[in-house]
Amino acid sequence: MELLCVLGGMAALFLLCAFLTLKAGLHSALAPLTALSLIVTWLTFCGVADLLLPGMWVLLAACAVLGAGALLPGKGGARPDFRALFTPGAALFWGLCLACAVYFFIRQPMATAWDELNLWATAVKVTKYNNRLYTTAVLGWPWQATQNPGLSLLAYFFSFFGSYADWKIYFAYDALFFAVFGAVLGGLRWAQYRISVPLAAVLWCVPYFFTTYNHTIYLNTAYMSAYGDIPAGMVLGGAAALWLALRR
Repeated sequence: MELLCVLGGMAALFLLCAFLTLKAGLHSALAPLTALSLIVTWLTFCGVADLLLPGMWVLLAACAVLGAGALLPGKGGARPDFRALFTPGAALFWGLCLACAVYFFIRQPMATAWDELNLWATAVKVTKYNNRLYTTAVLGWPWQATQNPGLSLLAYFFSFFGSYADWKIYFAYDALFFAVFGAVLGGLRWAQYRISVPLAAVLWCVPYFFTTYNHTIYLNTAYMSAYGDIPAGMVLGGAAALWLALRR
């Protein structure tokens, strides 16, 4: 059941990506990162206004309406160009998201590190159950508000349906990773598999290098972390990749 709840969030994201590609003309490899950025920006504004719950429902309704308008035949029965949705970058994003969701659902990883368990996983949990930014929660003790609220809201988006679970945080942050990977692949075509396949393999290793270099000589669980450092660094690189791809 919880897997279906996460897949529901993915479906809303797909509808928004379909609109960005088929109606706004954005390349499908760039649509996931753009869509996630729009989602987090909207939820952040709603959270600051203390309207997170109604803002989330408005967001889901907008995804449904815009996606349906993009996927359904237009005037005169003109069918959308569905092939535009299936490019190497988009396939990498959706394939990794689906595999990651199923894997985390089966394994059920839990937050264990000190800060991860007591601060950042808790921040998402507080946001989930209160439908408010965790920075405004009344917890009865000084809250170390150093996490980017947007990352917690990214996890909130994928945790909105169903119950709270640590693995949904990991999935949300990994989805951000994979959206960055898609943006790096950019406008590569299927015929350019000699570039896209090894590039995808290199991208998979990138978060490990960040973690290994900064913290330890051993490989760490970079793909299962509620800390905000690595996602924030990845999205900065993703913004650069998005800008470079749009220049083309």
